[in-house]
Amino acid sequence: MSIFRLQPCKSLGLAVAMVVIFSLAGESRAQLLEWKFDEESGEVAESSGTAGSAPLTMKSDKLSVSLFTPDAGGASGKPGDRAFDLSGASGMGANNPPYKGPVGIAKPNTEGLSALGGLESLTITGWLKPSSTLTGAARIVVAKTFSVQAGSSGELQFAVIPDSGQPIYVNSAPRYTEMGMWMFFAITYDGTRTMDNVNFYVGATGAGLELVCTLSIDGGKLPPFSGGLEIGNSSAGVRPFQGMIDDLAIYGAENGADGALSQAKIEEIYNKIAKP
Repeated sequence: MSIFRLQPCKSLGLAVAMVVIFSLAGESRAQLLEWKFDEESGEVAESSGTAGSAPLTMKSDKLSVSLFTPDAGGASGKPGDRAFDLSGASGMGANNPPYKGPVGIAKPNTEGLSALGGLESLTITGWLKPSSTLTGAARIVVAKTFSVQAGSSGELQFAVIPDSGQPIYVNSAPRYTEMGMWMFFAITYDGTRTMDNVNFYVGATGAGLELVCTLSIDGGKLPPFSGGLEIGNSSAGVRPFQGMIDDLAIYGAENGADGALSQAKIEEIYNKIAKP
């Protein structure tokens, strides 16, 4: 966060200066993108956030389709809340022969995606409702600079992808084991550090938020962004997440650690759905 040296001034001037400071502090850990999946119909899930637009086109067998749940099918269960329905996948993750399923794709050069490059810290949050055990590298959200996907049974895997293009992975403890029920997840990355800088969180509706584990990635600042972004599968269609995804959001900061949200801030995000 920028440091401002304030000279003695009238109370109104001081108040204005303090508003500027707190405003910039908020921007440094802004919600860059969020997909709420609350559209009633159509083949596109719109995004919100400070990064600009990054609409997600929903596809199955390479054809654009509507994959919103019915009303009240989202994580809150309330009227008006819907989710991204990927339950039509033939299985969870990669298999031999590979499972297949739908995907959501934000196209390359979309305005909002450029903000996902050059980040020194970030946080990904969302709600998952797996139809089967999380496994097989089932993709949750994959971009050119980071990814979140399933690891082995009940694990989440997070990766940062530096300039070399070779992902640096860490797998959580096997705590993401709910099936057929909504489950909150959050992952934070602080690239200003090289040790103990990745936190995994889990929560279920009404059960509270927990820190799953803290791991290390020596990845530094993410490179500039290029390409598109995929949610719920690979563009090839062979690493499907089987179930539903809701309220997926990405926070970040280009400089400093503010993009790695505190547990208190993550609990606020969790409680918006879990304890509205």
